[in-house]
Amino acid sequence: MPPSLCVIVNTHIDLEHPDAPPRVLISPFGITPATMNTTHQFVATATSYPGKQPQAAIDYVWRVFEQDNVAISAIQTLFEETGQYGPEYSVKADAAALRCRLRNAELVERERPHAAV
Repeated sequence: MPPSLCVIVNTHIDLEHPDAPPRVLISPFGITPATMNTTHQFVATATSYPGKQPQAAIDYVWRVFEQDNVAISAIQTLFEETGQYGPEYSVKADAAALRCRLRNAELVERERPHAAV
């Protein structure tokens, strides 16, 4: 898996005070390989507004991290069972990215016989 970066930006506008500056939350997620079968994930958050986060919000984030751990563990198990080039699974939210990966794979296979060694 090559290193990758996902940045999520949430912009909140106060509908009762539309002239107020928006509240912006930026969360970059960096993912980089650690070994052949593991990765490191780095998470940071920046906001345009001050204030301590309520304990309920912190508890919620920890629950999300626990869900990530469950999902990543299931993906790792699938990877170990099927190998690096296991089957592609499609969901509508991933349709464009999946179509792009499949198209790129087709282009690579088409040009492979002509590649210089």
